[in-house]
Amino acid sequence: FPHGYIRTPLGGFFNHSKKPNCEAIYDGDFIKIKTLININSGDEITVDYTKHDWIKID
Repeated sequence: FPHGYIRTPLGGFFNHSKKPNCEAIYDGDFIKIKTLININSGDEITVDYTKHDWIKID
């Protein structure tokens, strides 16, 4: 892997909230995480897990 690259499950970076500060956007083979409000250093990153089918089967 290139220097500075880390490979980890996306879910390791955020938690669930019914009042999230981010949203997940499906874009082909990628999931983009978009902020909904300003997030300060040290704030928890949250997404509403119930809005999407996180496991997709082709």
